[in-house]
Amino acid sequence: GIKSCVVGLRLTYPPKKINGIMLSGGLLRTEREDFIEPPELIPIARNYHPREETYPVLYKTLKSGNAEHPEMLAKELIELTKIQFSIFSSLRGNDRFPFSVLWIENTDLLQHFCWHRKDLILNLYETIDSLIGDFFTKIADANFLIMSDHGFESVPSYYFYINSWLSSI
Repeated sequence: GIKSCVVGLRLTYPPKKINGIMLSGGLLRTEREDFIEPPELIPIARNYHPREETYPVLYKTLKSGNAEHPEMLAKELIELTKIQFSIFSSLRGNDRFPFSVLWIENTDLLQHFCWHRKDLILNLYETIDSLIGDFFTKIADANFLIMSDHGFESVPSYYFYINSWLSSI
């Protein structure tokens, strides 16, 4: 296949061996280090996925389904986003990949949990805009496609687990 640098895509764990680099995405909350192929890139990618001791508010929010400290959550997600962009840039290095993708999960998280805080969401997007701008200047001759996978709204107040309901009737 085409030489690729695929970073952060959901549903790519465990990573497949490809012609290039694959760093598994989604919110892998693991201490394991088998999330990247080739494995010799672990030292570069080690901090890509958040760890509870480094991002305690993010972990608490994910466990509870509620952002009790939205400002701290936004701060952690901005920090994590900067680290992830840096890792993506380091993985790409000076290599020429005809295809590269960086999936940014953090906008999704902040918008779902802090929908009512447009100021925090805007701050994250401004950070990402700046990071993308920096990236553009490094590889100005590349073609870029920026897209969203869906729209956003707040986390639902109630969940309906249809399988549980069906098994009870």
